[in-house]
Amino acid sequence: FGFPTRVYESAAAGCVPLIMMDGVESAYEELLPYSSFALRMNDSLRQIATLEPLLRAVPAARVAAMRAELRCLWPRLLWLRHDGTATPLPEQDRLLKYDAFESLFWTLRKRLRGDIQTPPDREEACAAVRDYFKRSARGWGPWANWADLPAW
Repeated sequence: FGFPTRVYESAAAGCVPLIMMDGVESAYEELLPYSSFALRMNDSLRQIATLEPLLRAVPAARVAAMRAELRCLWPRLLWLRHDGTATPLPEQDRLLKYDAFESLFWTLRKRLRGDIQTPPDREEACAAVRDYFKRSARGWGPWANWADLPAW
């Protein structure tokens, strides 16, 4: 399993993650539909030389669709619970039910029971994220990371 922090950083920034790790499964990949929100390049060492033209060839409509999917899923990739120190994300408690901690337990359930493909609360999570962005937290302005996506 891989645990590349850049995937989470790019997701939090509203960017489509680019995964260039041959043969490595990303965190929660068996649970989350990575192909719907991230680009994976196999044979990555060879592709580095032509990376810019490869990325420019990805249609804008596909990138927009991937970012729209990512907009609903990003909390599933991040550990929003904290140890009581400064809160990294304002009012994150509104999204705790959908964070990486929950993804871990959905993954364990899937492995144990095999009764789910993706978390069954996906639409509920998407609605919570939508609500989170509609109501800016304590004086924070709108999230520019998602400003260029169509309205919910």
